[in-house]
Amino acid sequence: MKPAKEQIEVNLEELAALVERARQGPLSEADCERLEDAIQALRVLIERIGEKNTTISQLRALLSKPSTEKTSKVLEQAGVKVPPQNPPPLKAQDPPKPGHGRNGARAYRGAERIKIPHGSLKSGDHCPECLQGKVYLQKDPGLRIRVVGQAPMAARVYELERLRCSLCGEV
Repeated sequence: MKPAKEQIEVNLEELAALVERARQGPLSEADCERLEDAIQALRVLIERIGEKNTTISQLRALLSKPSTEKTSKVLEQAGVKVPPQNPPPLKAQDPPKPGHGRNGARAYRGAERIKIPHGSLKSGDHCPECLQGKVYLQKDPGLRIRVVGQAPMAARVYELERLRCSLCGEV
């Protein structure tokens, strides 16, 4: 459970004076509210400390006033209505930078291409999984690339025949 973003101010000198007034006699309504605020702040602080992901900087932000002010917030507190401003324009998505990922089979233009047919099935055979459907040849073969590190570098692209069942969808 995340506590509300409402800031609860607790003045330690004021609380010390409140304790002295409590020792002398019954508390006024304003004193009771102040005491409830202090207890609420303590409860929120204890909950946040007990959470696993709470950092010291989050606790500092919870206990201290923010270091910056926005004009709209100050004017709101003063009771002045602020017209909503237009949000800044969104940046266009930059295309991803090249060179991050694996090279596809097309990157190896001079590579020897070796077609490997399926060892036990051909297009039109019954599916070995469901025994009812028939398998058919897939448009794209399963590609395996083997690069041999010798000078000059050599590569082989193995095109594995893939068959898919028309009934159960097993490849």
